[in-house]
Amino acid sequence: MRALVLFLVVVLPLTGCITNRVTNPPRSATEQMVISSAADRAVRQLHFMLPPGTRVFLDVHNLTAANGDDARYVAAVVEDRLLLEGAALMPDAKSADVIVALRSSALAANYHKILIGLPSMGLPVPLAGTIETPEVAFYSWDDQKGVAQLAATSYGTRDGTLRSSTGSFTGVAKHNKRVVLFIFSSTRNNLESPIDNRLSQ
Repeated sequence: MRALVLFLVVVLPLTGCITNRVTNPPRSATEQMVISSAADRAVRQLHFMLPPGTRVFLDVHNLTAANGDDARYVAAVVEDRLLLEGAALMPDAKSADVIVALRSSALAANYHKILIGLPSMGLPVPLAGTIETPEVAFYSWDDQKGVAQLAATSYGTRDGTLRSSTGSFTGVAKHNKRVVLFIFSSTRNNLESPIDNRLSQ
């Protein structure tokens, strides 16, 4: 109890506030953005080289099992890319002339943090739940990097012969935040914006 009182006396005047934590999503928006931005960059490098009007079924079974929501986003971006190149998307392989099999060797985010100070922590308070104290950083460096490495192979639905192979391409996106002496902070990133994404097709 004495240690708790000492912590509150020393830390709270420095932070100026506390936050009542209600809920948090399992993944931060920043993590999702670095992965989706990396995927956007990787997909823009894929060229399927199929004649306009080719009826295409996108096969993502090699992608979705391990990557969940990120894989669904990648599939949607690849569908957009196929449409931009003139393909006609089909709901199943039987209706298609060509199957495009998508695969990924990397679709994830790396996270690295350096903190000199006191981390955020939850303090149980009777009848009030958990009080989340803010991080007290004399110096902190947060670095998140999303990496997407994608490739696709196209083959005929009737004869199974190769129509095209894109090769493997990598997209990378970064988000960095630095905090010095509690209040001085700077953020740098190269995340995609909707305008940037459309203009660079």
